[in-house]
Amino acid sequence: MNPRASWRFLNAMGMFRSVLVERTCEHCGESKTFEIQFKTGFDSCETYKLGELVAPDEGLHADQTYKGCIDRFCDSCIREWAVDRQSAMRESMAQLVEANWLQVRNKGSEHWLSAGELRTGKMDASSAQPWEEDSEEKEPSIFVMASDVHFDLVWKGVEVRFPNDAGREFDRELEERIDRVLRDQGWPSGRDFVQRDLLVYLDEDYRIRVA
Repeated sequence: MNPRASWRFLNAMGMFRSVLVERTCEHCGESKTFEIQFKTGFDSCETYKLGELVAPDEGLHADQTYKGCIDRFCDSCIREWAVDRQSAMRESMAQLVEANWLQVRNKGSEHWLSAGELRTGKMDASSAQPWEEDSEEKEPSIFVMASDVHFDLVWKGVEVRFPNDAGREFDRELEERIDRVLRDQGWPSGRDFVQRDLLVYLDEDYRIRVA
């Protein structure tokens, strides 16, 4: 996980520190270099290797542990997951349209999309690729189509205006359906691509470790 590739689907988390580790991708099973991100409150994007000798500073102390997070998948599999998530979102929205719970149209359009149009991707937002190449670093960054950004939505007869009640209910239902579809497609963690239960600490020799 690297600073550009990680947190692509999340809000910016501000300054952090990183530990580089060798880890097996949960999807393809290949061993790759992953990046654990953690925060101390006094961070400037410092990067360490696992086991590296580190001098304590204002934020990093030997008597504390720090919550860390890491991508579950390597960059190649993350891109595959993102494509599947887009497909799962379209299928889930199509099912909700068929159930007469949801109405969907592209922003600025007067045409309400059918379930078939959602499934086949005949919508403005689908013209964007699931990932786009950065012109400077030539590294792929993932584009995520968000239902509330790209569409006007009516949920059970009420216009969705996040964070109104209709928006919250629709969001919960959609995410649950996306999660089920992804699990059915072979992604055991569903829509969750980040592992958040890691702890980063300095051992008694002041070497950085992860538990």
